Amino acid sequence: MVKLPVRPWLFVLALAAVVHTAEAGGPSVSSVSAIQRPGTRYVDITYNLSDSDSPTLSVSVQISTNGGTTYFTPSNVSGDLGSSVARGNNRKIVWDAGATLPAKLFANVRARVTASDYSAPTGMV
Repeated sequence: MVKLPVRPWLFVLALAAVVHTAEAGGPSVSSVSAIQRPGTRYVDITYNLSDSDSPTLSVSVQISTNGGTTYFTPSNVSGDLGSSVARGNNRKIVWDAGATLPAKLFANVRARVTASDYSAPTGMV
């Protein structure tokens, strides 16, 4: 676990990467890490994204403040998430943790990055 001090927020952030492999060669999220920018409330979440049959994937991030018992989808995120994220290394999601969480100590925060094959809605090309 890493202590991440923030003005006036303080987080302890542990990461859990979720790998979706429903099919052989399915999407994979690996090498997940998070680093809080010094003196800010921003957390940079980086990860690698691979899949053998799709050049783009749908990526989401969820946050837990209770060690993974429950998760929520934060509204203050940007970067390599949503539909049509290209495979590759060093993908990055920026989370404004201070805008999402109240100013208090959360001792067991987790971030979960998931990926699934992206497919256009029926009738779309």
